Amino acid sequence: MVADSVIINGVDVGTGKVTKVNITKQQVFSLMKKYGLPELQKYLSENKVKRNQVANCPLCNSSIKDRNVTLYKELINALYKVYCWCGEHKTHEFETKQIKQFLGKNEYARFGDLVRFGGVVYKPKDDDGKSRKAWFGMNMKRAKDFFSGTTAIPLQITLNQITNEIIDEKRVRVNEFPMLVKLLDKDGLYDYETNLIKERPTMEDAKEAMYQIDKKFGGSKK
Repeated sequence: MVADSVIINGVDVGTGKVTKVNITKQQVFSLMKKYGLPELQKYLSENKVKRNQVANCPLCNSSIKDRNVTLYKELINALYKVYCWCGEHKTHEFETKQIKQFLGKNEYARFGDLVRFGGVVYKPKDDDGKSRKAWFGMNMKRAKDFFSGTTAIPLQITLNQITNEIIDEKRVRVNEFPMLVKLLDKDGLYDYETNLIKERPTMEDAKEAMYQIDKKFGGSKK
């Protein structure tokens, strides 16, 4: 093994020989100087344990540890208000300045995070395949399904900060947000397709619906 060789995960990058030496921060720095950022990026992006051990980029000192991003109740409450606004205005695309009345300071800053959570909010693209800053779209059906309790969306995601990919997630239903549920139970659930407020389905409603389906298609037992 030559003196200036670099060891990564027990492998000498220069010769390919297997050793018993594990990666260190200094070796990562040496790797970047010798082989360039792409090699370092590729190795750490594919190795969860090592990138979290290294923790910071030797070049710029930015964190490369996996990052958890979590939705919070105020952001979900704001999302429902935007969903209603879109239905009332018969649109599903908007700029953040159009909905700023529904957003607090934190919600305004973090509204873009919603793009990562279940496809309810997305970034529209123009004919050239480019998206504009502060321009968003809402999948109205997915939003309605979430707010009605029919489907779940991620509550927390874990990001690989090197590739910006989601590597883990925890999904929840709307019932995990008690204040919003209380509002929906009190005022009803907005339906964008009819532009009307409807009562949110209860567990009893669901059971009755299943009973009627079984009665109609399953036949009665004697």
